[in-house]
Amino acid sequence: MSLLETGLRKISPPAKPTRRSVMRHQEQERLLIVNGHPDPRPGRFCAALCAAYLTGALAAGRNADAVALGAVFPPNGQDSSAELPRALGLMLRPARLTVIFPLWLEKPPEIVTRFFQLVERSDEARVKGRQAHILVTMSLPAFAHRSLVREQEDGCIQHAMSLPDLETNALNFVGSVDTISRAQREEWLYRLHRLGQNDRLEM
Repeated sequence: MSLLETGLRKISPPAKPTRRSVMRHQEQERLLIVNGHPDPRPGRFCAALCAAYLTGALAAGRNADAVALGAVFPPNGQDSSAELPRALGLMLRPARLTVIFPLWLEKPPEIVTRFFQLVERSDEARVKGRQAHILVTMSLPAFAHRSLVREQEDGCIQHAMSLPDLETNALNFVGSVDTISRAQREEWLYRLHRLGQNDRLEM
């Protein structure tokens, strides 16, 4: 059983959508989940968190898409993949963003900054009313991060992802990802699934 399957085992199967729920789904705002880990493999915790959010959103009948930047920008200095036009196209449409990535050397991975810079250079980058929820994984305990360097790093993180008319409405941290227990990982997956169902819930 995969980590994601284990983390979501407490969730009941979604009810079959009705005509009314489908119509409501079509009227809802779009959601876009961005996995900013350079390694897009499903076994990575960032990928599992993104999948949990996406699964919750789709189960609730929400209009959701996902982008894995590790697939958009292959490793070893290779050229951007054929996924880049699709990823940019999704970013240039109105959407509520959820961006998940590991903290590397006190900042987002280079591919996150690179992707947002490409979006910003587009003539269509100004999308009114866009909001972002950022979730950062780190090896440092979250409480230690808050007490030591959070204010400085929060500004660095948001600056790396600045876009015209993009407002960061939530910034959360998952600390000690290398040492947390399986039960704690499952709990985070469950939270992200619930958040996908209703992203106005508290983390």
